[in-house]
Amino acid sequence: MKKSLITLLATVSVLLLQAQTFAQEYHYNDLTPAGSTSGRLSGTAGGSQVGAATVGGTSHAVSVGSNALTSIDLNPALYYNSMAMCTDGTQQGGWGYSSLSGGVHALVWNGSSSSYADLNPSGYMFSYCLGVRNHKQVGYAQNQVYFVTASHAMCWHDSAASAVDLHPISAYPFSRALGCDDNEEVGYVSSLAYPDGDAAGYHTTSHAMRWAGTAASAVDLHPVGYDASEASCTNGTQQGGWGYIALGTSHQHALLWSGSASSVVDLHPSAYTDSKITSLSGDKQVGEGWVGAANTAGSVRHALLWTGTPESVIDLNQFLPAGYTNAVATGIDANGNVVGYAYNGAHPYGLAIPAGAIAVVFAPGAPAPVQLASLTLDQANVAPGTTLQGQVTLGSPAPAGGVSIQFLSTATALVPTPASIVIPEGETTATFNVPTDGATLTTPASLKLYATDGTVSRATALTLTPVVKLASLVANPVEGGFNTTGTASLNIPAQLGGASVALTSGNPSLVSVPAALNFLQGYTTLSFAITTASVTTTTVVPITATMGGTTISGSVTLSPAPVVALSSVSGPETVGGQTMPVTVTLNNFPRAAAGAVITLTSSDPATLQVPATVTVPYGTYSTTINATTVVVPGRKGVTLKATYNGSTVSATVFVVPIPTVVITQADYMLDTKMLKVQATTTYANSVLTYGDANGPFGTMQFELGVFKGSILLDTPPTTVTVWNSVGGQASMAVTIKTGLGGNSGGGGGGGGSTTKYKLTLVTNGKGTITASPAASTYAPGTVVTLTATPASGSPWLGWSGAVSGTTNPIAVTITKDTSVTANFR
Repeated sequence: MKKSLITLLATVSVLLLQAQTFAQEYHYNDLTPAGSTSGRLSGTAGGSQVGAATVGGTSHAVSVGSNALTSIDLNPALYYNSMAMCTDGTQQGGWGYSSLSGGVHALVWNGSSSSYADLNPSGYMFSYCLGVRNHKQVGYAQNQVYFVTASHAMCWHDSAASAVDLHPISAYPFSRALGCDDNEEVGYVSSLAYPDGDAAGYHTTSHAMRWAGTAASAVDLHPVGYDASEASCTNGTQQGGWGYIALGTSHQHALLWSGSASSVVDLHPSAYTDSKITSLSGDKQVGEGWVGAANTAGSVRHALLWTGTPESVIDLNQFLPAGYTNAVATGIDANGNVVGYAYNGAHPYGLAIPAGAIAVVFAPGAPAPVQLASLTLDQANVAPGTTLQGQVTLGSPAPAGGVSIQFLSTATALVPTPASIVIPEGETTATFNVPTDGATLTTPASLKLYATDGTVSRATALTLTPVVKLASLVANPVEGGFNTTGTASLNIPAQLGGASVALTSGNPSLVSVPAALNFLQGYTTLSFAITTASVTTTTVVPITATMGGTTISGSVTLSPAPVVALSSVSGPETVGGQTMPVTVTLNNFPRAAAGAVITLTSSDPATLQVPATVTVPYGTYSTTINATTVVVPGRKGVTLKATYNGSTVSATVFVVPIPTVVITQADYMLDTKMLKVQATTTYANSVLTYGDANGPFGTMQFELGVFKGSILLDTPPTTVTVWNSVGGQASMAVTIKTGLGGNSGGGGGGGGSTTKYKLTLVTNGKGTITASPAASTYAPGTVVTLTATPASGSPWLGWSGAVSGTTNPIAVTITKDTSVTANFR
């Protein structure tokens, strides 16, 4: 249903154009400023047109002469966007938004961006200039906190300080001035604050007004029979605008006044749904009319021109360039030239430029016979570096002297502006070359080329699309039989849709590559996996990449597997009876899945026993096994020999005797209840622990060449034992010490102490030693019997220290601090 309605409305618009009898013919001129993507015109006077163009995504106020190449960008420095709404041929009025000002401010220019004056009056946040005449400007100023709180019609004379508030004292809280002439200003008052520009609904509470320079001079133009009205323009004698009727289907009617409400003339043409007047000349009125509900999908907007009666209406849409459906007439000059804009699709709300809109002038009469009719290129989308052929065409043969055509490129770095040419007398066309650059482009770039004969301009679009090409193909060298990677590179990132590259191998039995690589959009390089087979000699296998008919080459270098040989065999110095870690190392890892089997021998199997073979696994360079050692009476060297694949290595490793442990302190401090133990050992890589008959107390710390341990105990042990982690231990009776001394109580004389000596018992090898009587210290002359008990498999060797020989048990007389060692094998 909706689609049928849209089709019907479009058909009605076409029939309207076909059915009208036109009193005058018009032709269009596209004045969309060169370099912009869209444009609109809002006013004209004295051969100058003003409006706005979309430049870099924002709206810029512009002034345009007779063709698009004459445009002047009025957007002031530091302003984000702007729009020119009116002109008297000398000045241009409008608005601009700047973050410095914090909002939209009314502006007036004198022909250049730097000539602007900010008209925003003191006490107001926002303002707009909508009319200008002989250094007088009109518009409105407003304040807003979430919604508009004040809107007053304003009149200026080139400065913010000159502002005159036209807001009349009435029941209406809001007012706006929309146009002016030398002696009057027009606009409206309203009960509601309406949005600027195009809106979804109607202004239903407004009354058309005219002023003569002061608020007190306000005259209400609102006619009887209408629910709302606004006056948007004046020529000093007449006022144009619209009236709103709530009932029925045709709500908005174009109205023309002659100074009073009762003088109103309704110009609404019967074939249109809505209409309004936007500008006046001496005897003509221009504006717009809708076929279908205004601002509704499927409805068509028409630029209209009247000469004082509804029947005189001329629909200017018939003179639009091909491809455009909607049009708006916004201004007319004294010569009858009508300005506005044409667009397709929906119009954005507010004071905005529809996407893709063109700024147009409807000039009276047929096009000049020799006017520039078209500008074309033989291709619209080419690769950078392509030379195009352009052609300009006149509406009829060139007169005597020919017609000079000038050009303008909007991106001279990509396409230099062509030199001007002359279409010779009698000819209608001329061709010219258009060289392109853009060698550094990585993404498509668009531009426009303009041509003008001095009165009209024509434009054509061109896109330069860089060509994606293969840049390089490289692969990492590898030993045959192992995987590697390669990389393909493009000269620029892959474009929309990506890029596909075909890969081939010159010898698939040795090197295998993927059949194709798919580059995603934006990617320049892509890596790929390569599988290889073993080779016996260095081999170079070619690979190729192909895209778009272009092939580039690369290669994969395969090296043979190295000869795997023994590098070393080693083992650390180990205390006899402990296991020795023996490590066999190769110069490279074995390639066979079963690894490398190494033959291993010991020159003294009785001292150091090793397995006959060890295996270095695939992928590793070494392996470590544990060899068995026996207790030795002294340091002993053993030669280890490893043999593999014709290579032999050997090394001498050492087995050392069980280290001697000597306790140098075993004191219990009665005052602090702390046991302090110190000991030494003959083996550097030892860990010593200390304790008593009930087990270890803890590990001793190595400090300044001595192992030390201390612990708080409520009851002192009789004997302390120190154990070495690699074998060997010693025991000593604990000496009780009273600390630094002091009075023993009472008032008697001082006391003394009896001299006692320590007996230190040490074992070398596996076995124990006991003393009878057992004590921590002994009085001088005490005879102590020592008994050595070997561990299983550790024969008794004899005594050393204060006594010697093999007598067991043996008696020793204590006359000083004494140390005795029991030696076992």
